[in-house]
Amino acid sequence: MSVNNGWLLLLVSGWSVVVCSQVAAQEQNAILELTVNQVAKEAIFVILRPQDILITRSDLEKAGLESFAGSRETINNETYVSLVSLSPQVSYIFDEKALTLRITAQPELLKTNSFNLGRESAKNITYSQNTSVFLNYAFNLPVDIEKFNLNNYTFFGESGLSIHKNLLYSSFSRKTDGSWLRGLTNFTLDNPQKMTKWVVGDSFVSTGDLGGGMFMAGVSKSRDFGLNPDVIQPPTFSLSGAAF
Repeated sequence: MSVNNGWLLLLVSGWSVVVCSQVAAQEQNAILELTVNQVAKEAIFVILRPQDILITRSDLEKAGLESFAGSRETINNETYVSLVSLSPQVSYIFDEKALTLRITAQPELLKTNSFNLGRESAKNITYSQNTSVFLNYAFNLPVDIEKFNLNNYTFFGESGLSIHKNLLYSSFSRKTDGSWLRGLTNFTLDNPQKMTKWVVGDSFVSTGDLGGGMFMAGVSKSRDFGLNPDVIQPPTFSLSGAAF
């Protein structure tokens, strides 16, 4: 009886060795160079199977993939994901000679990357909102001695009152015949955050270099990029890039 039990134990042990050997032969560990959508990533450790490749979930996330499902296995306390199970959203090509793994993933599985192409705002700058008043003027007198007349002078002046980033403005001028003309008079409300301004009163509107312009009275709203000096309107000469 003991002899039979011994033979049975020997057969079970031998069968276990054969099964383990077959499993070991079906799986191979490898370190492969990884590319995702033709972008090179770090080399990763994988488990090769006859019809599949297992990659750790953390390596897939480092490579830029997210929100993927697929079948998973826990091996040596690491969570591995089957690449075959990620089809059709993910396809791959394994080059055994070059030891490279090229993964092609659909856009919905890729992480979103954002780049700020604007200038970094200058620090330690204080934008004053103190109330202030200004007056600018220009006085012109003809220098022709034969026709010299003190009353032939021309004059231009403008004044303004700034209150909490808002400006009350008015201008006026005098012609050589002695007549006085009122210029633009308006109240401007600036919004630097949205780079817009409201003008109540007289204003000059223009459609750009290829268009025209005119003076108008009323209420107008316009975009003014000059309110934020850090904004880049056209691309600079140093701006370049490529998209795949």
